[in-house]
Amino acid sequence: MECSSLLNIFRMTLAMAGAALISYATMPLVNAFGGGKSGWFFTFLIFGCLAPFMYLITFKTTKERVKPVVTQKKYH
Repeated sequence: MECSSLLNIFRMTLAMAGAALISYATMPLVNAFGGGKSGWFFTFLIFGCLAPFMYLITFKTTKERVKPVVTQKKYH
């Protein structure tokens, strides 16, 4: 299996797992904060505060590993 295909499988699987986690966690959090407008506000305040840290972790731990292609120049 090609490396890019494997990476795409991991990306999609983890994206779906993250979406499911947020979907299942949202309503219990809204209800824990009293429901209504204030429940939604505090739930998304938490999500909004966590998101930049998650992006920062992703940014700091991602490394590009590109090997340059060596080609020979042809002289005429």
